[in-house]
Amino acid sequence: NANYTTSVKCGDDSEDTREFYGGQLDAGDSRTVAFTNAMKTGGFTVSKTVAGDDANQQQYFTFKVRLTGASGTFNVKYYQDGVEITDAATAVQPSTITASSGGQSTLIQLKHGQSFTVEGLPVTATYSVEEKKVAGYTPTLNKGGVDSTDPAVPDTQIVENTTPVYAYTNTHGAAAVTTDTTDTTTSRTPTTGLEGSTGMMFVILMCISAGIIFSISRLTKAEE
Repeated sequence: NANYTTSVKCGDDSEDTREFYGGQLDAGDSRTVAFTNAMKTGGFTVSKTVAGDDANQQQYFTFKVRLTGASGTFNVKYYQDGVEITDAATAVQPSTITASSGGQSTLIQLKHGQSFTVEGLPVTATYSVEEKKVAGYTPTLNKGGVDSTDPAVPDTQIVENTTPVYAYTNTHGAAAVTTDTTDTTTSRTPTTGLEGSTGMMFVILMCISAGIIFSISRLTKAEE
């Protein structure tokens, strides 16, 4: 099974990662061959940064974490500025997360400089993370070095021996960027920057023409 690592041990021999074992026994000899199958595991980390003018760095931000494709509970570790928090678990920072097949989520809260890590998840597991929006703050999520304004991690499969980091930044006072692609103006040919000068030349030529006509008219009258 690709989701497991297999090891074998025969008698007092050291454990081996082979998936088979062969050997010769002497008459009357016996040995116990023990095979062990261990599920491959991985994890993920979520971190929080609070920035901007008048930002409250003591304020907690809530994450909805959902874990499926596994069974049982898994430990959650918390860190403040990279140092593990060893205080007793609280309601906003539970010490475990329970896998659910019914779509239930676990609520976890972080403030500035904090992070949480869930490890030991089987590669059959899928997780998702979504941050609840807070008025006055613009969220940014960095996933694999790429920034996104969508504060959600969609269903993601656990990968063996990897712990990706999802870095959330909430900036106080930053205006959300919106793009309106609807054009409600009357359709027209794009300008090239020459229309203004062309119009001016037309006016000048009209004035010159009028002056010439006026001069010719006066000369005609004078001759008469």
